[in-house]
Amino acid sequence: MDVQRPWTSITPVVDSIARKAIEDLNSRARVIPDLTADPYRQKELLRQMVRETIDSYGMAVSDATMVWLEEQEDHMGMRPVEWKPRRVDSHQVEARMAHDFAPLFFEEQGYNRALNSMGFIVADELYSRQRKNAAHTAWKGGGSWARVAHPGACAFCTLLASRGFDYTSRSTAGGGYSGAHFHDHCRCLVICRKRGHVELPESTIRAQKIYKKAQEEVGSTDPDVLLKAMRQVGDLSK
Repeated sequence: MDVQRPWTSITPVVDSIARKAIEDLNSRARVIPDLTADPYRQKELLRQMVRETIDSYGMAVSDATMVWLEEQEDHMGMRPVEWKPRRVDSHQVEARMAHDFAPLFFEEQGYNRALNSMGFIVADELYSRQRKNAAHTAWKGGGSWARVAHPGACAFCTLLASRGFDYTSRSTAGGGYSGAHFHDHCRCLVICRKRGHVELPESTIRAQKIYKKAQEEVGSTDPDVLLKAMRQVGDLSK
């Protein structure tokens, strides 16, 4: 592991786990329409598969995050203080599933659309798991945190990433309340710097350039004004 570029080791791992989780879900869920044509029964079977997929692959993300933190021990000068695997936010997942199951009942090809939405839910929870575990299972005292935006991140995540290691709170770097993500389909991760030199990824450097250019153009620090300018300057999504 390159302790000066910690994102290079955790990002591809979480990406790989998320891809595998979605592939596994799709493979198992394709048989549901053959088992029953009842949309209510399809919904219950698919809901159970989503829960199982998140729990199973979520532990893989948690374990990978802990190993990643431990590999930084010498560079940080201390051990992670506590192992607290964060479980799925069941209320949030249930709310999203309730909304995304609608095509099952109202569209001819509704099952495929619903299954695609379930894949997004699984991925979101896995990336959120890394943020939560990094925030809750990290080093006590001092240190600074950075939010690493995934390629193709929205303007809001790009704005947050542009701050680099300015975050002194693990929860704010992780995404607000206890490391929860700020919006659906968020792929951001968090990294820590306790001591020594830790570089920021190219995506963060790009985010800082976009932020600076946008600020120069609008001459404002108002977030709404900056976000609008950043979307134009960086050709970013909403």
